[in-house]
Amino acid sequence: YSSSSSFLSFFLLRMVRSKKRGFTPNPIALQTMMDMGFAESDVAAALELTRNNQAAACELLLDGRDVQVALSMKKTTITRESPIVKAMLKDSLIFSALLNPRVRHALHVISQRTATLNSFSKDAVVGPVLHQISHVLQRS
Repeated sequence: YSSSSSFLSFFLLRMVRSKKRGFTPNPIALQTMMDMGFAESDVAAALELTRNNQAAACELLLDGRDVQVALSMKKTTITRESPIVKAMLKDSLIFSALLNPRVRHALHVISQRTATLNSFSKDAVVGPVLHQISHVLQRS
């Protein structure tokens, strides 16, 4: 339990970026995406989520993802004792998946490069776990 709890906390904390760090969206990407009809606040959030990767940010918006909620979650402080971590560890699918090196590797890669989330979500082993994590996050 402790190892899974530690890893899950580490993963979630890596996904969360400090509120203290400022973010400046790439002005060219911002304007280009606004010219495509997206709202400035959504474009800025998508660019922050993807670290100014215009293609990945555009994909998030075109997929209809709620980038404002995702950004808010990313900026939330998460600890091992947080209700979100506890809720995930109570889920048997997530708990057992954290013992799988393939899943742990995927979560580590996603925490480093959020743009990889889409490709991992298509993986037969990792995809269902990501889907379940999403459900638990939505319920929490």
